[in-house]
Amino acid sequence: MTNRRVSRRKAIQIAQQACQDYNNRNFAASRLAFRRAVKLDPHNADMWNDLGAACYELGLYDEAVQATQKALRLNPDHIQAHISRGTLSLRTSNFQQGWEDYEWLCKRVPAIGKLPGNLRWTGGDLQGKDVLILDEQGYGDTIQFIRFAPHVAQRGARVFLKVRPLLRRLCEQNPHLGQVLHDGDTLQYHAWSPLVALPRLCEAGPGNLGASPYLHAPDGPVPQVLQNTAALRVGLIWTGSPGNIRNPIRSVPLPELLPLLRLAQGGRYRFFHLQHESHGHQLEAARAGDLVVELCDCQEDFADLARMIANLDLVIATDTAVPHLAGALGIPVWLLVSHVPDWRWHSQDGQSLWYPSMRIFRQPSPGDWASVVERVVEELARFPQ
Repeated sequence: MTNRRVSRRKAIQIAQQACQDYNNRNFAASRLAFRRAVKLDPHNADMWNDLGAACYELGLYDEAVQATQKALRLNPDHIQAHISRGTLSLRTSNFQQGWEDYEWLCKRVPAIGKLPGNLRWTGGDLQGKDVLILDEQGYGDTIQFIRFAPHVAQRGARVFLKVRPLLRRLCEQNPHLGQVLHDGDTLQYHAWSPLVALPRLCEAGPGNLGASPYLHAPDGPVPQVLQNTAALRVGLIWTGSPGNIRNPIRSVPLPELLPLLRLAQGGRYRFFHLQHESHGHQLEAARAGDLVVELCDCQEDFADLARMIANLDLVIATDTAVPHLAGALGIPVWLLVSHVPDWRWHSQDGQSLWYPSMRIFRQPSPGDWASVVERVVEELARFPQ
């Protein structure tokens, strides 16, 4: 066996350990292991890309860029490396490069690969044409990027939206977005586009992110518990989908929120849990069952959720679809993010480029939710009643 083959085998073993460290959120150990691995196998694009991912989680953005660029030099068609470079570019507001790379997310969606490539909209004339726009990412991404659908209509197109069932009623309540297709509907369209491509095609950037708010909550009954209170009504989200790889990083352990939740005991604040499934067991375990009102029985989809959010004074949430929805509705929202947040939430002044009604509260160091909650409690005392 040649020395090169021995080195590659050893590199694979080290990279496997590095992946374990990464999945266990030991990013420092993961970075060091990946650095050893790429020294042994410097032509392995996957290892360079994974090294970049570990560097990103440590906030070592320059090193992350270098590793990701190396991966792309070795394999110009590396999907994840393009996505990684896209998020790194968007984090620093390099929108032109960022949108081009971020669009590689589409290559992970099999349904998009089945659509006729010759009809994909690339920015040409749309006057009088029927255009199909597809929702292909997470709910938060869809709510964030659906703001660009009216831009397509402004170019003379008739816009048709294909979104998941939980978003259909909300989109139908906002007809300026386009006509919503349902299961079984057929459309002979002239062009199509994934939603994630619209920011690039609409040249999105500072000063060109569309009007805000851009969604409106539907009319309808509001839970009585939201009406019969003189207290400040605060919606809460502290965790997201367990299937999201970043959920352990972005979620606030419920016991860490107790200094905030105990404010309900004074009668000045009332907290409402906005998650669509019950977390009663967590609330009871944290001895907070009497401090938070659950609203999961009052919502079937995002239209119901939007109607409840529109009747709140403030939303305090971790990085899930809920702060996107609150921001799109123009409701005050305080977003709690990890020390190294998603690319959307990098901010030096706590303000959001995407949602004017949003404030961002970022961990001062990895895992330090206590400081975040302390700041929120202080700021809530100043919030207008």
